[in-house]
Amino acid sequence: MCCCLDENSDAPFQITALAIILWVHITVSVDLLYFSQTPGYVAFAFFTCVVILILWNYYAAATTDAGRIPAQWVPEDNVHPIVEAKKSTKGREPRFCTKCNCLKPPRAHHCSTCNKCTLRMDHHCPWVHNCIGFYNYHFFIRFLATVVLGCATALVLLIWDGLADNDTKMAPLRLVVFISDLLLAFVVLLLVGLLLGYHLQLIAAGMTTIESFEYEQAEEKAERLSYRTGRSSRSFKARIQFPYDFGCWQNFVASCAYHPVYQWLLPLPATHGDGCDFRVKSPDITWPPHVDEGREEV
Repeated sequence: MCCCLDENSDAPFQITALAIILWVHITVSVDLLYFSQTPGYVAFAFFTCVVILILWNYYAAATTDAGRIPAQWVPEDNVHPIVEAKKSTKGREPRFCTKCNCLKPPRAHHCSTCNKCTLRMDHHCPWVHNCIGFYNYHFFIRFLATVVLGCATALVLLIWDGLADNDTKMAPLRLVVFISDLLLAFVVLLLVGLLLGYHLQLIAAGMTTIESFEYEQAEEKAERLSYRTGRSSRSFKARIQFPYDFGCWQNFVASCAYHPVYQWLLPLPATHGDGCDFRVKSPDITWPPHVDEGREEV
């Protein structure tokens, strides 16, 4: 279950998200079934199925624990190569969380909002009042994808309905609702679509949001090192290796919990892996990459 420290901190975000979903569905459906000159029962059924998927994935993302570090977890050299390690030891010792008082597996991070370490943490999302991590990231992505599909469907239905009723003057209240739905669906489609696009880029690279920030920081340090030494930044950036990227397709399959393609939009639970062990390109690669300006190493 969702386990954030402050149970009411994200309530306004959740209420807003649910209100938008239900408002657009109810108003578009009522318009299609009762006011349109050409009622679209098939379109209504399809739109309703999409909204059910939206709510289902939203519920799953909000209530599924993103992943806790198992009690007394310790890395085993043959099973858990120390890829992510303390910067001060150059990859010799695993990271340790002083707040949770435990060792941190690869890709795990401490969430200050939930006050716990989360396996393969991506970010904390106030809209679902939960951390997004190993066990619910695929729910979060499916939620975004179904929201985009739902908004696109709503826009098509509204435009189709408006064109079909072109010769009939809309009542003032219906016109206000019609325009508000158009604007709301367009704005949500644009914003969520951009967010989905960003996460699809991360998935293609095999990264989490946190890891993408770490990658950018490493590149910035490489640029500074290049400036200080007068050498090309390419030679430093070439040393920045991400250990979890196995190609676009395999990264997408992993992000969708290894379910078949035809099940990717369905809110099915993760059945592969434990969130503590990840396949890596080489155990010699450490992450985040270390930048030593004195020794000119990345």
